[in-house]
Amino acid sequence: MPRRLLASLAVLASVVPLFLGSISADETSTPQQPIRSNPPRVYALTGAKVVVSAGQTLDDATIVVRDGRIEAVGAGIPVPADAREISLKGKTVYPGFVEAYSEQSIPSDRLNGTARYWNGQVTPQLSVADGVIEEDASAWRKNGFVARLIAPADGVIRGTSAVFSTGTGSSNTTLLSRDVAQHIL
Repeated sequence: MPRRLLASLAVLASVVPLFLGSISADETSTPQQPIRSNPPRVYALTGAKVVVSAGQTLDDATIVVRDGRIEAVGAGIPVPADAREISLKGKTVYPGFVEAYSEQSIPSDRLNGTARYWNGQVTPQLSVADGVIEEDASAWRKNGFVARLIAPADGVIRGTSAVFSTGTGSSNTTLLSRDVAQHIL
């Protein structure tokens, strides 16, 4: 081997270990330590008005949740000793389903005045919260659904979804959470 090549290899051999020694593992894959090492398994939601069914309401009720499941609901239920108590005084709690995904076509006039991509199927700037078409949600409500996630129906990069209550009112008053997720086909 020529001398020059050997000298280059020697320099490379001395630099590579220094470089590799400075590389650490991807820290984003390291498990994060929880804030609490022992989070509570039992919660007691107290002081709420609880709608049990269409004709039955409990005032100043307690809901006991153990391991993610409702264990007890009622007025005068004692708070378990191992429970974390959360006051819901002045709040109303009622059961209901959340419809996790539905689609709705949003009028393209909502894109006027926005930056456009050359491909009309790419509309990440479209937000259902700004352009949902008003519809009667009473059928959803009658079937036990209290909220719906609505995503844009058209395109490849479709835009962002929003969560709406199935209660009465305009989309402005029933909007619970805007820009929940970006939807891509």
